[in-house]
Amino acid sequence: MATDAPDLYRSLDSSIPEIRLFALDPAQTDEGAIVGHLQNVPLSSAPAYEALSYKWGKPVYSEPITIAGHTVLVTPNLAVALRGLRLRDRQRVLWIDALCINQESLHERAQQVSLMKDIYSRCVCDLLWLGPLSEPETQSWTPSEEIMGQGFELMRRLVDRDMTVLNPMMKEWKDHEQMKERWRASYHSTNDDFDNQLAGGEAAGEEEEQPASQGTHDVSQDKDKNAKRQAEEERHGDETEETGTGTGSDIQDCMLSSDEQWALDSAFGRPDVLKRLWVMQELSVAPKVQLVAGRHTLDWDVVSEFLGDTPYADAFHGTFSHGTVGQISYWIFEKVQIIDHQRRILRQEGESKLLDVLARFRRTDCLDPRDKIFGLLGLVTDHKDIKVDYEKSPAQVYADVTASLINHSGNLDVICQSPWSSSRDYRLQTEDALGNLPSWAINFLADGEIELFAQRSIFNAGRSSCEVPCRRVGEDILVAKGVIVGRVGPILQDDYPHDDGNGSALRWRYDTSTHIPLDWMRLYLNEKRVLDKISTDQYITGESSFTAFWRTLTVDCAVWPMTRLTSQQIRDQDMSLRENWPRFLGGVTDEGPNKSNLDREYFSAPEIQRMWNRLYTQWSFSTTTNGLFILVIPPTREGDFIACLDGAKLPVVLRPVHDGSLQTFRIVAVAYVHGIMDMEATQSSELRAKLGLQDQEFWIV
Repeated sequence: MATDAPDLYRSLDSSIPEIRLFALDPAQTDEGAIVGHLQNVPLSSAPAYEALSYKWGKPVYSEPITIAGHTVLVTPNLAVALRGLRLRDRQRVLWIDALCINQESLHERAQQVSLMKDIYSRCVCDLLWLGPLSEPETQSWTPSEEIMGQGFELMRRLVDRDMTVLNPMMKEWKDHEQMKERWRASYHSTNDDFDNQLAGGEAAGEEEEQPASQGTHDVSQDKDKNAKRQAEEERHGDETEETGTGTGSDIQDCMLSSDEQWALDSAFGRPDVLKRLWVMQELSVAPKVQLVAGRHTLDWDVVSEFLGDTPYADAFHGTFSHGTVGQISYWIFEKVQIIDHQRRILRQEGESKLLDVLARFRRTDCLDPRDKIFGLLGLVTDHKDIKVDYEKSPAQVYADVTASLINHSGNLDVICQSPWSSSRDYRLQTEDALGNLPSWAINFLADGEIELFAQRSIFNAGRSSCEVPCRRVGEDILVAKGVIVGRVGPILQDDYPHDDGNGSALRWRYDTSTHIPLDWMRLYLNEKRVLDKISTDQYITGESSFTAFWRTLTVDCAVWPMTRLTSQQIRDQDMSLRENWPRFLGGVTDEGPNKSNLDREYFSAPEIQRMWNRLYTQWSFSTTTNGLFILVIPPTREGDFIACLDGAKLPVVLRPVHDGSLQTFRIVAVAYVHGIMDMEATQSSELRAKLGLQDQEFWIV
């Protein structure tokens, strides 16, 4: 907000505490001037008021409104919302952050931000303004008041289980399933004939040209689709097909028409206000929320009722990116579900931990990097030691919050299993916003491009706890203890982005996915010798090098649910791979892959194949200079150290930084190191002696 009236804001008494309310005067037409006044009131005895949640838009203050006789310039989006919310016959009392907080006063901002939870929890209703907006959400999509209104009405009818709406949807799903079955029958008929021909050719020693793959290997064509597919697998366990089994009621699976899908997506999926960080707290704590699209409204409780009946909500499907058929409860309602989940936690007075809240809303947007923390503190039930302080730099805030998380947990999970981890070094892109952020401090601006390859209870590479409160030397240095287990050797894959100074990311691997295990075995091992059943090649653990190799590729895990491999699974899979991989090696040549092999799954156990599918797009096999098998991600490079730090369940990749006589390190990434994921580096005297491992102190900058 821009104003030339220095007396517009009368000081707030923080000892009471006070807030400001904006009384919006009525008008008979939408075109009339926007007029109102501000009033200081005690928060505890404020008159009834509604709060406004909306998308600020670009910080361009061009639209005039009148407050207590003074002309004030506001953003176009706020002006549109005020016109839409203005009543005809009476004042409307609102709390609006842009108007009710003096944005020019850092002290007042900090004091009022600390009251945000109380401000929104005491309002009569929070009005979530979806549109119309003065500017398009994106270049390709402008929100339509009418389409969003249709989405509201369709949601009401779905919750009411209106059969005039549901019957056509159920019929459309059945038609879709029948068409899919016809395609499958046609595909398998063609490929069964081909497989028979191939088997006959191999038996006779013939070399026949093979047709191109029919594409049954289910690999998504872009990162967003792959991430969504993986999230659906996590939610539904081993179920990978839409089976149409129904919901246990009279409602079977349903397929939305394109118009129905567009209406729901316009109202509940696409509005950018659902990505605004400040709105997350506002919607989560308000006793009542009303979605507003111009003259159309819908109570949040209607949407919550739909999402709260999980089997029913999961019965509705749509067609999304690249023709993917998926559940609208995820593809459309993902952001709404996250907010509704937080509302349920607070209504039930459950525990709402800082780490969980920050991770839950990590893909939201804000202008000030510090608001990634400050804008969510009202939702948190622990970490009362963190105070809103805009006098600190973003880097200081992030470092202090990271240290607080370490101190409360007693471990380094927030560093080595961070939901904000990425194959890109985001510090290179956010230098202006964050300044000199220490490598151990979490960059809360990152959105978690790399999926964690293990849950917190799967691995325990370092000692179970670290020193708390954590030792810091000045603001930037974290002192940790642990042991270096090895140094990264050459990374030989052609598609691995070797450091070029700009934080380049790994190109996602797709089309050649099933060649990767064999290609990597050729690059790093003598494949014929390691596959020989009588081979004497042994890994440091005492198992064969081949067994250690494929266990490294899958990080010794199976999914879903994610578990460590059992000894029986290892024996069964090892026997299968030793039988099949020599045959696969014979079918892939340097001149080009045998096309039929594109569709092969190299791991016979589905749960192990799924683990491999989860990893191969971003992780790369390599070895350390002392012979350990590792899986790494960019920006790891040759020469980096791998260490097991106290309190770190995963090994971390450290890069030495030479600053005069002081030896320090930067944390680069995490890694999988086969054979040292269960505290062997600290507890196995045999391994420590064999590798010459010693405990030491690390100064991490």
